[in-house]
Amino acid sequence: MSSKKKTIGIIVCVIALLALFSSPIIARADTVKLNNGLNVFYKTSGIGYIPIVFVHGYSLSATTWDKVLGIMPVQYRSYAIDLRGFGDSGNPDTGYTYNQMADDIAQFLDAMKIKKAILVGHSMGGMILQHFAVLHPDRILALVLTNTFARNVEPKGMSESVQKRIDGYGSKEDNRKVFTKSMPYYFDASNLAPGDLERFVEVGLKASNNALKDLLKQIYAAPPIPAEKFNAIKVPTLLVIATHDPFGTMKQATGINDGIQDSRIIVISHSGHSPMWERPAVWVKGVLNFFEHEGLK
Repeated sequence: MSSKKKTIGIIVCVIALLALFSSPIIARADTVKLNNGLNVFYKTSGIGYIPIVFVHGYSLSATTWDKVLGIMPVQYRSYAIDLRGFGDSGNPDTGYTYNQMADDIAQFLDAMKIKKAILVGHSMGGMILQHFAVLHPDRILALVLTNTFARNVEPKGMSESVQKRIDGYGSKEDNRKVFTKSMPYYFDASNLAPGDLERFVEVGLKASNNALKDLLKQIYAAPPIPAEKFNAIKVPTLLVIATHDPFGTMKQATGINDGIQDSRIIVISHSGHSPMWERPAVWVKGVLNFFEHEGLK
């Protein structure tokens, strides 16, 4: 082979490698059975050695992370899971508590043979991860909590309106009415494409009634994590909040920031409760800057 052909071959290989490591890879969607018998559905992207597990919020699923998985650099190995009772994961009658769902995530790490991972949670998913950080601190490389609520303070408590929503769950059509009313609060409408809200209403309809009812009670009435345990969380933590979040999570993020010593806050403008879907490129840029700061790249 001539030196010219060798040079061309090397250039082609370099270009191919550059394309590989600059483009996302959606590898597969799959289901794994945990040691506790729960079947967990997950999506994965990337081929790298730094694992990230993405955890969705209330009445949602791994679908909320689709745009993020599509643009995450391939040096990360990203997993977006459906929590028990949601999406395409198993829906047992019981187990819808923060601690049990944190243990599910630990068992998912075991099933994937992951010792430590970056854990990323949205809304209720971030609440579960605060419990995970207390129960399994040695399994975390870093935490990213997006528009979540502080578990080191007393929740709002059950109200008539919350109980009315719980009582409203029942048949598929009953649930469709609930989600048609509630889902617009999850997003800033200016950031949505036609059909997005309907898509997430359908996502909500996959959730089991046990999950929907029991976890709403957790969100509004579960006792907080004791201060001595919460303040012992030492992992690097990024708190992502959005300017147009109707749930007022700036105050909540400040509460978490006060409790976790190694934590910082970033703000995403022009976004509602779900910036990873509404402004995915901006969300990913902020998170990657945090990873770089922590040497996780």
